[in-house]
Amino acid sequence: MPKATNSKAIMGEVKNLAVVATGFVVGSMGGSALDRALKVDTGLPGINAKRFIKPAVQLGAGIIGATKLKNTDLKLLASGVGASGVVSAVQIATKKNLLAGAPALAGNAMSVYEPITALPELPDFTDPDGDLPMDTMEPEIIVEEEFEIL
Repeated sequence: MPKATNSKAIMGEVKNLAVVATGFVVGSMGGSALDRALKVDTGLPGINAKRFIKPAVQLGAGIIGATKLKNTDLKLLASGVGASGVVSAVQIATKKNLLAGAPALAGNAMSVYEPITALPELPDFTDPDGDLPMDTMEPEIIVEEEFEIL
């Protein structure tokens, strides 16, 4: 028989995920601040050694924190910082922003709530053969005498 999950266990797992996500955000913000402090120019062609400092620091902080800290929450926070270093390294290697997301979320002017204008309008209904039983597309009013329940 499967073991029933209780709300305390579920909340514990949600808290763990929130701590890792917080570590990821903290690591990303710290990496951006490090890039600004070092004045990293991402537009330079070729290999720019300054670009590799951010993921190295993020990964190093994540690995050291996850192995040396005793508190479980701090270990999870450090794991999130290390994960931000992995994402930074992959972004540098592939030269693509992995966290860009959908066009509406990436800063485009398109709103999620705007109607889609790329689809063509439907043409007005016409009966080319004239064999359909209805003359118009207006709904018909049913009078009680015509309507019979079987």
